Amino acid sequence: MNSSILFFDATTKLINPQDECFIGENTRELIINGDALIDEVLTTIINDNLLEEEYTNIILPACFGAILSNFIGLRLATQIRCTPGVNQTSNIFLYSFTGIQDYFNNECFNILKTAGVSLIDYDIQKILNCFNKQQRFLKSNNLKQQVSNLKLDVPLNYADSHSVANEWAIYRWANALNTADDQILKIETKLENDLYFKYLKVINPVNELEEINLKKLKLNFTGDPKVLYIDDEAEKGWWEIFCKILDDENEISFSHLDDEFNQKDQNEIIDISFKKVIEEKIDIVILDLRLHKEDFDNKPIDEITGFKILEKIKNHNKGIQVIIFSATNKIWNLQALQNAGADGFIIKESPNNNYEPGFTKQSIEKMVLKVDECLDMIFLKDVYNHMKRVKKHLQNVSNNTGEYGLEEGLVKMKFKNEISIQLDIIYDCLSRPSINISSDVKDENSYLNLSFISIFKIIELINDYFTDETGNRLKSNSKNIQRYNHQTRQFVKIAKDKYPTTRDKINSIIHFELNTTLETYTHKLNKFINIRNNIIHPNTLNDYKKTTKQDNVSFLSLLSDLIMNVR
Repeated sequence: MNSSILFFDATTKLINPQDECFIGENTRELIINGDALIDEVLTTIINDNLLEEEYTNIILPACFGAILSNFIGLRLATQIRCTPGVNQTSNIFLYSFTGIQDYFNNECFNILKTAGVSLIDYDIQKILNCFNKQQRFLKSNNLKQQVSNLKLDVPLNYADSHSVANEWAIYRWANALNTADDQILKIETKLENDLYFKYLKVINPVNELEEINLKKLKLNFTGDPKVLYIDDEAEKGWWEIFCKILDDENEISFSHLDDEFNQKDQNEIIDISFKKVIEEKIDIVILDLRLHKEDFDNKPIDEITGFKILEKIKNHNKGIQVIIFSATNKIWNLQALQNAGADGFIIKESPNNNYEPGFTKQSIEKMVLKVDECLDMIFLKDVYNHMKRVKKHLQNVSNNTGEYGLEEGLVKMKFKNEISIQLDIIYDCLSRPSINISSDVKDENSYLNLSFISIFKIIELINDYFTDETGNRLKSNSKNIQRYNHQTRQFVKIAKDKYPTTRDKINSIIHFELNTTLETYTHKLNKFINIRNNIIHPNTLNDYKKTTKQDNVSFLSLLSDLIMNVR
């Protein structure tokens, strides 16, 4: 077997295989199709000549093709190093009629700095000497390190690094999840030809990826949550990837937006996205940041389309969970997104942040964990709606002074402001369902209990608002607080030596002040009053009540209905 192969370009006439000195040597002509993409041409050359027979030495012209100043030989040498096969570590000799200084500005110049690649003068004897090399200079265990030294830049045929990062991440995630569709296969085909992606695949081999255990994709949820993915490149492969996680493995209702953004300006994209979220009652939004071409013009974060969509969603209902899924990793961007209400960030894998084989697996597991956390928090949608309803109603309650003049107006303003403050405390508590009791103990119900007590605080504010300073009389009609008998469904006087309870006060207020049917509220109120009592002063440790999210939502719903009767 001839252990060397010599490539020549008939156009340049640097090598004539008919010369006596080359007779009997293994020579191949290089043919460049000017109409094809250069990486496809070079991949074809490798596939046709270097995949089956193994060579110790590969000898190439540094310049060939119609434009010699393109130094295509350097690119072909780089392609050989980045193409898996029997000749990936072969010695490569590039014969040249020009000095090394002429190659400095070429994007593939660094190939000349790597082991096993040599630039030799165009000299027949030196070229023939290359045929006699018997040992490879590059060891396979050093290939990855040598290729990483190439430091190739994002190819110019991409409009921006965003598309490159997207395709690279799709390729990695799809392989880790063992899923594919036509678009993913299209990306994989591109990766087989494109030099930049070949380079990435050598330094981040897909065979080092840890495949995801399907059990790790399982989510904990109840009901029928709805997830929306917003990304202008969703159908490039992300749709299939998220379908694998959300639909195939968890049967979660999942939809997406991307084609709808074609030829749309920023405001139209924002409106389309917001309309979809509201009309389809979406619970969780997975949101890309850059959805419009102008988003790549080094804009401040608050002018980027995805940021504006986040703001609009959160202004409508803070309880809608929004996960930012973007290639941005700038700390100031992440801080701004958090301040705007983002519920989590997953940084899209890109060539710039893919540091270790486990990165892809960790990214997928972080996404699954974040979706799981958001599923646990979608109850906040209802919480926020109840809060918004109460605040809106209180804004419409007139501050006009009645028979008691200015003092009554001030009392009413204080009453409304204090309720608003308590509502904010309630939401804050429910959106952070765990608290550290000590360095090694975590009570996940502590914030839930704090929220419940704040809801009860509003009940007490209502009591204080409608009763006099003694707490025994109703303000408007000077009627004494009475005790409600559930069996007879009648109010009875409270003995003089007995003080009215919170239950007595609220029942009297509902009946005499709000003119509302008591049976609508009394049974549920009794339940929540009992829960509150067991939180504040349980008879025994076993009586201590740990509230749930549903307890809080139900109590807040009841309170919301009650406050609607305040005028």
